[in-house]
Formats: sequence, C-alpha cells, structure tokens
Amino acid sequence: MPDAVPQAAAEPANKRFRTVEVRRVERVTPKAVRITLGGDALEGFGTPLLGGHLKVMLPGTDQVRAYTPRRFDAARREIEIDVILHGDSLGSRWAIAAQPGDPIDLRGPGGRGHTVDPSAAWHLLAGDACAVPAIGMVLEALPASTRAAVIIEVGDITEERPLPSLAQVQTWWVRAGEIPGEALETAVRSIDLPEGAGQVFLACESGIMRRIRQHLIEARGLAPTSMHTRGYWKAGTVNYPDHDYGQDD
Repeated sequence: MPDAVPQAAAEPANKRFRTVEVRRVERVTPKAVRITLGGDALEGFGTPLLGGHLKVMLPGTDQVRAYTPRRFDAARREIEIDVILHGDSLGSRWAIAAQPGDPIDLRGPGGRGHTVDPSAAWHLLAGDACAVPAIGMVLEALPASTRAAVIIEVGDITEERPLPSLAQVQTWWVRAGEIPGEALETAVRSIDLPEGAGQVFLACESGIMRRIRQHLIEARGLAPTSMHTRGYWKAGTVNYPDHDYGQDD
C-alpha cells in the first residue's frame, strides 16, 4: 500500500497560506494604503487574474479578508495590495499599523478574472473606491487601439489618483452621496455609450451592482457575457463573501 499523501501536499497551491513580510507601506490617498508584500514564499505564486483576489490572514486574529492585487512582480517576488480604509474595521487597523518587516500570511490567487476582449469596440469600467485597484489593473491591460470610459465613485477629490493606460481613456470621478453607490448608478445610467460591441467591468456594493447590471442588460441591450460584474461588499454585512458576481438574474 502506498504511503498516504500528506494533507499539505494534496492541498492546491492557491489554497494554502504562505508567510511573507511587509516590505513597503505607502499612503496613496487619505483613505487608501498600498502595502507591498514579499518573500521567497511567493515563488510559484500564480499570476493574479484581472479583478481576482488574494486572501490575507489579519495579524493577531483568525479573520481572513479578500483584497484585489494591484500589481504582482514574480521576479522580485512582491505583490501590492491597496487597502481602502473603512472606519475602525479590522482591515483598516492592520493597514494603518503595518510596518516593513511585519510577517503576514496570505493565500491565492483566486476569484474569476476579467478577460479583455481585444476586438471590443469600447470598454466601460465602473466602480466605487474598493474597485480602484482592479480598475487600474484592467486599464493597464487595455491595448492602445481601444477606447475606455471610466466612472469611479469616491468620497471627495482627495481620493482621485492617476490610473495609467495605453488606451484612449476618459475618466469621471463622481462624489458619493448619503447612499453609497447611487451617484455611480446615476452616472452609468447617464453616460452615452459608443456604437459597436463593448465590454463592461463593474465592481461595487452588491445591491447597486445588480441594479446597474440590470440596466445595462435591459435598457442598453448588452449581453451578460460581455460584462464582468462583482459585488465587493454589501451594505450592513461584515466580511461579505468574495464570490458575488451578480449572475442570479
């Protein structure tokens, strides 16, 4: 009888935790902290998909949070994540206190990725502050020959930041109102979309995402297959599940 396969060996690589360390901490905006994690444990870490995620075990807790990687450098064995500060949440406390040299456990990459269609006539990228890292990744993947409209809802002007891309991009930063997501929804409903078959990347609060998704399908005639939609969080819910793609319509 062959020896039993050790549980750790049988576990998929992206499901096991790797211990890395904080290498750099940068306050990108007043409410966004960029944390660069690195170490030899990232050897063999798969390239994160556009709009995918990784999981971080918050130090001193048994709580795991999902974050969208902003950039992955396999050669340097480093990965960047942007943590959006939300009051006195566990993730916010970790990001504010993080220092170079701190150990941290992470696993991934995971989640469904967005695949850029090079034949798409245009791209619409929309989301709230939590979606900025993913939108940044998608913009960097767009070819120079395409056009993109970007709509992002943030609290105020201090949360705006450069989002480089080779594509021809027009960006609108809209101000959040009393109900998160409503300004984003209004802006998407108001935008004039170009002719031709386009592609959509949308990530925001779960309920708002569904309303915008429904509008794009029913009022704009877009095919569900042309859209990557994601509910990153849900109002009133702590640590919302990371697999809400809104495809329950």
